[in-house]
Amino acid sequence: MVYETEDGELLKGNSPTEILEDLRNGSRFAADQELEAFLDKFVIRIHEFYGTLITSRDHAQIVSDLVTIGYLSRKE
Repeated sequence: MVYETEDGELLKGNSPTEILEDLRNGSRFAADQELEAFLDKFVIRIHEFYGTLITSRDHAQIVSDLVTIGYLSRKE
């Protein structure tokens, strides 16, 4: 699986969890955080910038929601 962020960053992984881990690992300030701690703060930022509240903690649903709002687009 390959996704591209709206900023042009490519995220790669074999599962939604690995996609979200790659997103976290690309973060300058959060790469050392546990994935769930990163997601807690990330969904707040998504809500602030897009007005969309992501409430699911299912990784596949989070990736799907990010595609729906236009933050991610699937490349492969």
